[in-house]
Amino acid sequence: MSNSTLKYIGKRLVISLITLFVILMVLFLMVKFLPGSPINNEKLSASARAAIEAQYGLDQPIPVQFVRYIQNMLTGDFGVSFNLYKDMQVSSLVGSAAKLSMIACHKITCLQSNKVSRHNTGKYDQTFIANFDHCFRIQD
Repeated sequence: MSNSTLKYIGKRLVISLITLFVILMVLFLMVKFLPGSPINNEKLSASARAAIEAQYGLDQPIPVQFVRYIQNMLTGDFGVSFNLYKDMQVSSLVGSAAKLSMIACHKITCLQSNKVSRHNTGKYDQTFIANFDHCFRIQD
């Protein structure tokens, strides 16, 4: 690789990292300064609320919270779900949803590629049901 190519790649990487940092900062600030609280239970006493905030580091200064947020994002620790699934890791929720999304995308792509290959080869003998069965067959 030439020197100019390496310089270009380095420049693009720096720009990408800066963009990622700005996006993370905007997301953090939006969540931090929107009205409401991640602890939405009105039945909690002030001392119980303070204990939960201390447990999750919400009582720390904003710069400390932001650094911790970046560290958690880089390590894949997205915290726990407060509302949808009580005390379940968000990363496991995202992982299971991502797996289902990837399977669905594969199946749709399979159907579409079968349609295109039939069109390109001129073989129209397979029906949609046959393609559907082929793509959605459970494979071990």
